[in-house]
Amino acid sequence: MLGTLNFITEDKRVQAASLVRSGITFYLSQPFSSEGPQKGWRRHTNPVHTMTDTGVEAEHNMQGFPHGFGGADDVISMSLQCSTQWDGLGHIFDRGKAWNGRRAGSVVTSEEDQVTGIETTASHILSRSVLLDAGRACGVDSGLPDGFAITEEHLEQTIAAQGPSSQVGRGDIVIIRTGQYTRA
Repeated sequence: MLGTLNFITEDKRVQAASLVRSGITFYLSQPFSSEGPQKGWRRHTNPVHTMTDTGVEAEHNMQGFPHGFGGADDVISMSLQCSTQWDGLGHIFDRGKAWNGRRAGSVVTSEEDQVTGIETTASHILSRSVLLDAGRACGVDSGLPDGFAITEEHLEQTIAAQGPSSQVGRGDIVIIRTGQYTRA
């Protein structure tokens, strides 16, 4: 049912936790505002954030709440491809089939992704992660060109360049850096 997420077992999670050597955190977020993350690539737009209720309305008792209560509220309008793939495995189809051979029409409907959305898999994802910097290993640190096909040979070259800790095992989460984020 979960595809390769089935490889992330309880033992794999324990192994991943045993690799922790410090409590240092790394900020991996990206700008998420009218300033970014998009730069107009493929007609993608940045989020539009609109405040519908603010402290000003609360101060002047203009919100209609009883007993002097007030609050702030806002709305975000955005393309789901303006950032991380929120729709995950239900985003791309091949000849009418979705991930894991399912009929595309039974996976994603006007009601949203019924099967493969991140909300159905998030609780399963805790494992050892391996970052493979394919852009750097292929000699193009600023980003691989659009349409560049990363092959198994490229990944093996990347692992060899980065050393033994980059070996990928069953149940590992592999993150491949291409450098495209810098352009897009």
